[in-house]
Amino acid sequence: MRKLLVLGIINVLVSLGTGLVGPMLSLYYNQITEDVKSVGILYGTFWFLVASIELFLRNYIEKIGYKKVLAFGLLLSAIADLLYVFSFTFELLLITEIIAAIANAFLFIGTYSIASSLSKERGKNIATIDALANFSYAFAALFSGFLIAAFNYEFLFLFSGSLNLLSLFLLAFI
Repeated sequence: MRKLLVLGIINVLVSLGTGLVGPMLSLYYNQITEDVKSVGILYGTFWFLVASIELFLRNYIEKIGYKKVLAFGLLLSAIADLLYVFSFTFELLLITEIIAAIANAFLFIGTYSIASSLSKERGKNIATIDALANFSYAFAALFSGFLIAAFNYEFLFLFSGSLNLLSLFLLAFI
C-alpha cells in the first residue's frame, strides 16, 4: 500500500506539471511559429510518437524493468521541459516535442506497469492512478493561465521540470 501511495504522489506531481504546461503549449507554439498549421504538426507528431514508442516498449518493459522505464521517463521529461525554455524556432520545438513524446511514452508505460504489479487488484490500482492523474491535470489547467499572467511560459516549464525531478527522487521509495 505504501508503494501505491508513493506512486500516486509521483503521478500527481508529474500530472500537475503536465497539466500546467499542456494547455498553454498551443499558445506558446503559435507565439513562436505564428502558424496554426505548425501547431497541428507539433501535436500530431507528439501523439503519433507516443503511441509508436508505447507499442515498441511493450516488447521490452519486462526486460528493462518498470522502475527504470519510469525513471528514464521522468528524467527525459525534465530535460524536455528545460528545452522548451530554449526552443525559439519551429525546428527546436519539433526536437523538443520528440524528446517529450519519448518521455511521455516511458512515463505512461512505467506508471501503469508499476501500478498493476503492486497487488492483485490491478484494475483498482490503475483506476486510482488514472483518476489521480486526471484530477491533477484538471486542477493544474485551471491555474496555468493565471500563472502565465503572473510569471511567464518559462516559469511553467521550469516548474514542471522540477516536479519531474522531485518525482525521480521519490521513485527510490517504491
